[in-house]
Amino acid sequence: FADALKDVGSSNVLELRLTRTGGMTGTPAYMAPEQYLHHKVDARTDQFSFCVALYEGLYGERPFVGQTVAAVRKQVIHGIIADEPSGADVPPWLRKIVVRGLSVHPAERYASMDALLAELSNDPDLHRQRNRRRVLLGVSGAALIAASVMGYRFALKAGLDGSRELECKAAATRLKGIWDDRRKAEIRDAFLATKLPYAQTTWEKVEAKLDDYTRSWSETHDEACRTAETGQGQSLRLRELSLTCLDERHSAIGTLSGLLVQADATTVNQAMAMTRSLGDLELCADPERLLARAVDLPEDPAMREAIKLARKRLDEAELRQLAGQYESGLQLATELTESADELEFLPLRAEAWLRRGALEEKSGDYANAEFSLRRALWAAEAGRHDEVAVDGLTLLLGVVGDRLARHEDTKALTERLTAALARLGDDNLRKAQAYNTIGRVYASQGEYEEAVKLQLKAVRLGEQLFDGGNHPVVATFLLDLGQAHESLDHDDEARARYERALAILEESLGERHPDVAAPLTSLGNIANAHEDYETARKHFERVLEILESTVDADHPGMAHALYGLGVVYEHRSRWQRAERYFTRALDIWSQAQGPDHPQNALALLGRCRIQARKGSFSKALADCERALAIRDLKTLDPGMRGEARFELARVRWEANSRRGAEGDTADGLKQALKLAREAREEYEKQQPRDREVIAEIDGWLKERNG
Repeated sequence: FADALKDVGSSNVLELRLTRTGGMTGTPAYMAPEQYLHHKVDARTDQFSFCVALYEGLYGERPFVGQTVAAVRKQVIHGIIADEPSGADVPPWLRKIVVRGLSVHPAERYASMDALLAELSNDPDLHRQRNRRRVLLGVSGAALIAASVMGYRFALKAGLDGSRELECKAAATRLKGIWDDRRKAEIRDAFLATKLPYAQTTWEKVEAKLDDYTRSWSETHDEACRTAETGQGQSLRLRELSLTCLDERHSAIGTLSGLLVQADATTVNQAMAMTRSLGDLELCADPERLLARAVDLPEDPAMREAIKLARKRLDEAELRQLAGQYESGLQLATELTESADELEFLPLRAEAWLRRGALEEKSGDYANAEFSLRRALWAAEAGRHDEVAVDGLTLLLGVVGDRLARHEDTKALTERLTAALARLGDDNLRKAQAYNTIGRVYASQGEYEEAVKLQLKAVRLGEQLFDGGNHPVVATFLLDLGQAHESLDHDDEARARYERALAILEESLGERHPDVAAPLTSLGNIANAHEDYETARKHFERVLEILESTVDADHPGMAHALYGLGVVYEHRSRWQRAERYFTRALDIWSQAQGPDHPQNALALLGRCRIQARKGSFSKALADCERALAIRDLKTLDPGMRGEARFELARVRWEANSRRGAEGDTADGLKQALKLAREAREEYEKQQPRDREVIAEIDGWLKERNG
């Protein structure tokens, strides 16, 4: 080991000055106390930084723990070194040497780097020399990688011999403690401790997926290094982009591993969704895409480290979103937007606000989601972060055009989205997501044929991207496509899409993931439409069971199931129970989406029918009139406007036909007939799709001489 370190020393890597007179320099994770305190620095400062890197190489984690620069600073200046990780295979004599090099006071460290190296080479047990040499040779490379921002990659820029080889040798050691046999055993034990009947099966799927991913990570890392070594046209900038990309993927593996080792039942249910979220490794080996998506970091090392820490926490927020842990994910994302705003690095601000907006949208908080996504979009466009710009516009278009039904704002957003896609270039995943979202907006405006065309494109692209399409992203496309088919009365086609989406989501996310509620709700709606109320009831009750354990009680997804149950019990003549379901659905939708959202009309019409059945015509008329006003204001679908008119016509006729009805009976009957004729005109705009409804209206009018 001494020879190896002296070889490194001879290349001047360890002698490279990592400090300069005046100012605080270095990366916070590797900075000595004197740097934080702006005291005099010398060679012993570099020794401290080296020992931080060596510690990280030995244990797979840093000696000073903290999610922020301030937290790391506190640990460093007080000498609070992390406890030895469980299962660490580091001999006590070696830990003692490293800990001395991490002393708060420079005088307590080794007199020089040579003295430190000499101590490391002084083996107390000669028969263990060979094994220790093997371990520490690997660590030397890991140490250089771990201290990259502090200065070892400055050595690369200076063209120092041997540094690339050392960095490449570190790849295998970087997974120690993150994804090795010991960590796998810990995660498996955590899964099995939940006592879930499918815990073992889930663990086996996660293990296989992560084994494949980490193997690919190592191979990609090795290939990037070999390409650099053989001089096959890879520039230093491109090499740095590739390694940075791989560092980000490595960080995500570590974050995922940390969540899985603390698994509870919810984590086990969502473990495959979290595992599938790990970033694309092919990007890290694609020069053209790397250069096109490059976002340059600030020169200041402290800023770079703060950004790295923030992005690691953003990985965790995304994983929590994928796990359906929206509340904890949103809390983390909110903290990150605050710290990102303080850093004033626009790309990070864009990423943080995008994650916050995505979690708010998942939580059903659409007003705040719009605010956050607009903040993300501004920062992305100002910071030239095209990927976040496309993602932000896609989400924002869905929130504004679909969730909030502000159709007047969709044209401008759609134009900005298509322009951003063109600027980004060849990105089929984002293109597919954009197609699907624009299709949803078309559907919300009643243009179902156009919606189907776009959403079919999205599904086909997804199937190309995800090996036949068995991926949650494709399930989302299938759901939206199914709803467009259902609106066109293509119920068999819609049901097939929903069933495939359900199978994909149950397989990839788990049977209790909140996203599973969407296809179940859609299947329940189809069952209601075909008067299969028992099947519908089972679907909707399963939705409520899933959502009650994973999301807030006021989540809009709850309202969809409650409305569906209202329809079930309406047709079973359970008026009071049906009315309770309709009222609760209306309250949730109104709170989440505003008082004039088109979905509110569904619950209002349901409640109107129930009130009429009970003979409460004043209340029934109020609900039906409000539903019609909402649909005239917000709904571009003629059939939906026609439905509200015909429902109001029937209630008004019934109210004025009964003795004791309030108001002028003759005028009320005339208004009812007029509404029915208007309803017929609306339905005629959708011929031949609504022939049966038109025939029903004609029969109703004929019976009343209308």
